[in-house]
Amino acid sequence: MRKFYFLTICISIVFVSYSNGIGSTKKTDYARVLNQSIYRLNSHPKSQKAKRKVTETYYQAIKFYQQEIDRILMDNEPLKWTKTLDILETVNGLGDEIRFNSVASQLICEPKNIYF
Repeated sequence: MRKFYFLTICISIVFVSYSNGIGSTKKTDYARVLNQSIYRLNSHPKSQKAKRKVTETYYQAIKFYQQEIDRILMDNEPLKWTKTLDILETVNGLGDEIRFNSVASQLICEPKNIYF
């Protein structure tokens, strides 16, 4: 009976460690991360860590989304204009979130806004 429990625990550890490795290869959801960072900044407006996280995440998001737009437009993907429009709406949403938060708008003076 002890061997069964020991074997079960070992197999569980292997599966847990394997599943954690898979999660690290996923793309970052910059919109969700930025919204959470802005929420933390609302709770703690003087926090240097929250301020740094907002600025870093925003500029990483803009860079990532620009690369995605370039990749989509260079490929012959079906619905490439719809996907591009979705990304542009996401970028505009990030800019709106920053504009509506007074502390975040002081950190990022002119968030990128794209009109179509």
